[in-house]
Amino acid sequence: MFRFLILCIAFACPIAIVAANPAKPVVFVSIPPQLYLVKTIGGSLIDTEVMMKPGESPETFDPSQGQIRALHDAQLYFRIGVPFEEKWLDGFQDNHVNLKIVECCSELIGQQSVSLDNHIWTSTRNLQLLAGLIKDELIELAPEQVAAFEQNYQALMTQLQDLDTEIRVLLEQRRSDYFFVSHAAFGHFASDYGLTQVALESEGRQLGAKSLTRIIQKAEQEKISTLFVQKQHPSASAKAFAHAIKARIVEVDPLAEDYIASLRKFATLIGEASP
Repeated sequence: MFRFLILCIAFACPIAIVAANPAKPVVFVSIPPQLYLVKTIGGSLIDTEVMMKPGESPETFDPSQGQIRALHDAQLYFRIGVPFEEKWLDGFQDNHVNLKIVECCSELIGQQSVSLDNHIWTSTRNLQLLAGLIKDELIELAPEQVAAFEQNYQALMTQLQDLDTEIRVLLEQRRSDYFFVSHAAFGHFASDYGLTQVALESEGRQLGAKSLTRIIQKAEQEKISTLFVQKQHPSASAKAFAHAIKARIVEVDPLAEDYIASLRKFATLIGEASP
């Protein structure tokens, strides 16, 4: 009888441990900047996964079979309007009704800035709205953790508001309201701070010779000495353009996970972009 009780206790213990440590909710995002937001608000209470890794391009990325299999266990997906989502995400949800897909690039977030530009995360104002959306969805997903989510969210909001203030100070030293990019990824950033983004492309296509000539003239007029290129979008015309205006080429990454450091660096560079 005594041995039987020992065996019962021994086998019961693992069951109790499992019950006390239930599996964490699984949340997927599309790009690294979203990953930072969800990880910051959800902390260790949420298992957060990102589809596209740093350095990959939203225009050419395709999820691996391993990522698709991992998504089977997810309860929540934050989409943000990047091209690869359109190829497979809606079809995936049709066969996985338990997965809730939340649209981040909505009119609520984008209506205050630039239309037809899905790079909403380059705006600190949009990031604050997006953080609120994520916080509300995580609370709905795991209501028992509301206190932790609220606390993490408030700390993040303070960080984003401080970043916005810091960027405004950094931009005070600029000599031009224009900045020149190879890929039009910073329209929302420009809208936040009263700047004008000039891109060497239009709707993903490189500009023709006449348009480039006009842009070169504008760059010379504004005495622009920097062309920003995005490493996920190599541009054949970038070197020729930079040579024409005698500008340096500076690589930037609006898809970095640590977007706070990324936006701070970008604002610093714009402040220094004029001679």
